[in-house]
Amino acid sequence: MRAARAANSGFTLLEILVVVVIIGIITTMAMISINVLGRDRQLDEEAARLQAVLLQVRDEAMLEGRDVGLRLDAHGYDFLRYDARYERWQPVMSDLLLRERTLPDGIEARLTLESRVVQLETRTPITPFVPPTPDQATRAFTSALSWVNPAVTSGMP
Repeated sequence: MRAARAANSGFTLLEILVVVVIIGIITTMAMISINVLGRDRQLDEEAARLQAVLLQVRDEAMLEGRDVGLRLDAHGYDFLRYDARYERWQPVMSDLLLRERTLPDGIEARLTLESRVVQLETRTPITPFVPPTPDQATRAFTSALSWVNPAVTSGMP
């Protein structure tokens, strides 16, 4: 009688394996969703940072009466001030708000100007940058941040 009760108590190897497989599947799904959501959050944070910096720079430029330009490439951005004395744009080195910023790995910027996609070149010190002169009319533009390889991040536009 004691042997019959011992045979009926506990779990079979098959039941334990099924539970382990279910736990593994749930853990894998959680890890994948955390990775995708984490990347989405990082992209949202970078876009919000760029928007906040642009708004702050615009407000300061209007208050100070200075012309400030945005120089954007696929991997980052920085700001330039127009020097009327030399009639050219100069990189801003002394202002922390206007410092050069690099986008995190895997994120790239795109620029659309008057419904046309602009081919962004890499910023280098020897590459001249000639933005529109301050007396030209301001044009509407759209900048967007996206993942470099959209196939890796499912659910991203």
